[in-house]
Amino acid sequence: MISINDQRVLAYNSGGGSWSDYTKELSTREGANPVVTLSPTQYLYFGSFFPFNNKYIDVFTANVTAASLDIEVFNGTAWVSVNEIFDYTDSSGTPFAQSGVIQFTTDKNDVWSFVGDTHDNSYLTEFSSGPSIYDKYWLRVSSDISTTMTLNYIGQLFCSEQELRDAYPQLNASAILNSWESGKTDWLDQRISGSEYIVSDLKRRGIIIERSQVVENAVLNEPAIHRTAQLIYSGLGPRNYAEEIKTAADAYKDSMNMNKFEQDANANGQKDRQEINISTHRATR
Repeated sequence: MISINDQRVLAYNSGGGSWSDYTKELSTREGANPVVTLSPTQYLYFGSFFPFNNKYIDVFTANVTAASLDIEVFNGTAWVSVNEIFDYTDSSGTPFAQSGVIQFTTDKNDVWSFVGDTHDNSYLTEFSSGPSIYDKYWLRVSSDISTTMTLNYIGQLFCSEQELRDAYPQLNASAILNSWESGKTDWLDQRISGSEYIVSDLKRRGIIIERSQVVENAVLNEPAIHRTAQLIYSGLGPRNYAEEIKTAADAYKDSMNMNKFEQDANANGQKDRQEINISTHRATR
């Protein structure tokens, strides 16, 4: 479960001036699945302790309407569109047609602005009818055409199903999947849990302060594969899979033994060139 300090998720219909807070439902895969509609006047808002550049969106019921997304960040006086959007939920021009990661890069001349209180900023006029939320950076998503989807979870995911199964072919077997749960077809829950363990590990080691500092998911791809496999084999039974558990645990430890994680050390939501050269022991400055 993602902390409310790390992530807030709200929907707003400017036509009716109505707000819906989906933070609880979309920060865990165990809650309800809210129906979300985006349009030029209907937005999905994200509040975060630091700026960020990616979100994994778990789509429960797909959108079927072709549309173009607009992602905007609040710069202190106005909402400004990001520079680029890479939408892996998109299929043939239809956003939220499948689960996937949405990545973006902001305009370097229009940076995020910290909002101490959403009710104490004259430029955030829409929040006057909404909740008072403290100490966040804000981003919103809209669409040029009305699009509707049901969402299950929003967070982070560092490896794909295929990458996990390529590294651990045994996990392809239907018998293994059914040993975990009857009728199980994929390891999505475990991949999300594996990614969350990595976020916690990075925090514990002082490499990041908050999850949004992970701006280069590819760096954590290999650790996520091994940590997920370790979780799966542990869940299947330590007596039966002791060797597999040890192999995955050792591989995870080795893959996390890197000098640079390319984390967002200056917390601006971007991967800056100078940050590539920051060693992990300097990451908490």
